[in-house]
Amino acid sequence: MIDVRDSYFQSDPFQFVSLTEPSFHVFNGVEHIPISECSWNAGWIRDCYGIDMLNDIGKSNIICSGVSVGSMDTVQRYLAMMKDIVDGVDTFPDLDGKPISDAIPLGNFPICERNGVDQGVHNVLVHTRNIQYLKQWTQKDGPVANMQSKIPRIDDHLNVRNGHDELYAVVHQYDRFPELQKYLFKKVLMVT
Repeated sequence: MIDVRDSYFQSDPFQFVSLTEPSFHVFNGVEHIPISECSWNAGWIRDCYGIDMLNDIGKSNIICSGVSVGSMDTVQRYLAMMKDIVDGVDTFPDLDGKPISDAIPLGNFPICERNGVDQGVHNVLVHTRNIQYLKQWTQKDGPVANMQSKIPRIDDHLNVRNGHDELYAVVHQYDRFPELQKYLFKKVLMVT
């Protein structure tokens, strides 16, 4: 699952997903501030779930919802939970087989709906540990660059690299760097 407007692949985006092991991979966003100190992320959670939920997970890392990847069963389960939460219904059970609302409030939807609120739901699911087979990646060693974090490095050839000098498989939010965006647009125009 990926934001297609501001993402591109530098290598195989599935190289780290096992074909035989269940998994769900999430990727840190801006790492130098917790959820509670980011007005956007804190607002999405507070407005949809209330101050108690923000207090419960507010010290946690911001997880970017722009890219997630996993095995078929875990992704389908995640999407079903997201749908129930946003629709305000309780059709899909949590990990213990109980209604999802026993573990996570269904939220204040659709009243709290606004641009980006899916990231608030995503962070609640991750930090309340309601996603099976979860693997959380940092910007230093992960295969997905969230450029908003200002951690990925752009080399002289405009490749985006992680803290181990490896190419990220996926670059998300490239439009935060005008030089990189111009390069990519020019590259696409040359191909078409």
